[in-house]
Amino acid sequence: MSWLYYSLLSLFFFAFLALLQKIISMESKNVRALSLVLTLILELLQLLSSLQQKPALKVV
Repeated sequence: MSWLYYSLLSLFFFAFLALLQKIISMESKNVRALSLVLTLILELLQLLSSLQQKPALKVV
């Protein structure tokens, strides 16, 4: 897969998660607390996905 497919897949994945976060948080009793928890989960997923990527260029 090329970088374009990975970037598009990442874009759709995180857009879906953000939309899901908004839908779930609107139905909860404590919107701020749930929003904070879901944001932390999204940040953790982003950190894990960035750690799996290999550097594109070798530094000499």
